[in-house]
Amino acid sequence: MRTGERAIKIFGYGYGTKRIEGEDGEEERRPYFPILSVFDVSQTDSIDGEEIPELAPRRHETERQVGPL
Repeated sequence: MRTGERAIKIFGYGYGTKRIEGEDGEEERRPYFPILSVFDVSQTDSIDGEEIPELAPRRHETERQVGPL
């Protein structure tokens, strides 16, 4: 990370297991959405002087055949 860069906050996704008090003591899995901090690749510097590879989006198969939509 470069000094002074700020993270972007996004919602993550996960499951948590909670034991419910009761006769059978069963466990229930519930989804949760924690807030995560992420950085864009443009906010980083290379390590040991290596170049950061150019990232390009993957093209959909139809774009290859007929061009951009």
